[in-house]
Amino acid sequence: MRFEKIHLSTILTRNEKFQPPDFYIDSARRTLAQLSSNYPGVQEWFNFKVIPGLSNGTRDILLITHKNDIAALSIFKNDFSEKKICTIRVVPKYQHMGLGSIIVETGMEYLNTRYPLITVPENKMVQFNKLFNKYDFHIHDVKSNVYIPESREYYFNLA
Repeated sequence: MRFEKIHLSTILTRNEKFQPPDFYIDSARRTLAQLSSNYPGVQEWFNFKVIPGLSNGTRDILLITHKNDIAALSIFKNDFSEKKICTIRVVPKYQHMGLGSIIVETGMEYLNTRYPLITVPENKMVQFNKLFNKYDFHIHDVKSNVYIPESREYYFNLA
């Protein structure tokens, strides 16, 4: 199966009225909506943090596509305070095809670090164990009630 990597930061026209291509932004928004059970404010975060970050160069959205279908999505944050892979989302029918590895490796390259910050909710830890072990990522902190009450968020690769 052939996949294409699309970095939104490289295809967006940066002008006085920053207008990202609707197709890509809408595709990213729909893909992210599926994460709302673990991250209730994901749509607001996308609109008020990610979209402005594309404009000022502190964020990038990686879309991995197959025949115009979104197979995976990742959002990277690269500023003075954090080098973070904010989102790793592989659509279920494309899981177990190495797309998580592509995301992590692209994130490490974009962020210029071997150990980017990543957080994972407790109920998704099993899903990410193999991927994080592959890159020797380690838990450095666990916090409760970060996004969802009575839930823990695991922090990998804290500096």
